[in-house]
Amino acid sequence: MHNARRLLLALLVVAACGGGDATAPKTQSGDGYGTGGTGGTGGTGGTGGAPTLSASVTIGDNMFSPGSVTILKGGSVTFTFSTATGHNVTFDDNSSSGTQMGGSWQKSFSNAGTYNYQCSIHYGMTGTVIVQ
Repeated sequence: MHNARRLLLALLVVAACGGGDATAPKTQSGDGYGTGGTGGTGGTGGTGGAPTLSASVTIGDNMFSPGSVTILKGGSVTFTFSTATGHNVTFDDNSSSGTQMGGSWQKSFSNAGTYNYQCSIHYGMTGTVIVQ
């Protein structure tokens, strides 16, 4: 019973500390959990929470932010371009957004797995979608 109280207290503390600041700077890496969704963990690079059906990745100059997202099977990822130069999103299965500087592109995932992608124009600009 004592352990159950500790677990409940820990969960309450984590919940109270959750949420995100929509104006917080974006980073290239993250744990991939909780992007997309609601409650301050929207597609602004926030972390925390369980995987959802959708996630967002921002494409800046020479970076994907966040670098890794996790979604549920049947979900999708929206890639939003906000760059001064052209970039693309190219997956290992050769599906691609085409080169863009603005706008967005969405890809759906019907099977669980790990999907790697890159900008084929800029070496080292990579990301990952994990589908559960």
